[in-house]
Amino acid sequence: MKWKAQEGGKYRKSRKATKPCTICGTPVTKAQSLFRANGNVSCSPEHTVMLKLTGSRSSGIEREVFTALEPFGYEHTGDGKFFITGKDKRVRVPDFVKRSEKKVFEFWGDYWHRGEKPEELVAWYRDVGWQCTVVWQSELQDFWEKICYQLIVGEETCL
Repeated sequence: MKWKAQEGGKYRKSRKATKPCTICGTPVTKAQSLFRANGNVSCSPEHTVMLKLTGSRSSGIEREVFTALEPFGYEHTGDGKFFITGKDKRVRVPDFVKRSEKKVFEFWGDYWHRGEKPEELVAWYRDVGWQCTVVWQSELQDFWEKICYQLIVGEETCL
């Protein structure tokens, strides 16, 4: 139970426990929650769709760019339902794919992928016939600027 402030500075025990929405952080009670699974909670129908599509294994970066890549025909595949098997029998689960053009986007966090070389991953995808773009967390601002430009101009130059 939590202590809740009332008028006049008095406190009473509150039985309404809240949990932040996984997408935006808005406090949500169990009764208000539209979606609860794997520790994820949503406060709106839009956030429910995002949680169901992106799954619980998505990084913050993936959830952030999900709606930006969708108009370009990319689908989120980080939930493991889509994977690519290489010639060396290794399996990769990309973050986003555009199956019609065999394009892949991988979003790498600066902390979790430090020391890794994206060139190796890009070469692996190239060997199996896919074009891969790796976007680092520190490069996300540049990525947003390219997305905005392409939405305004209507061209798909780098995606």
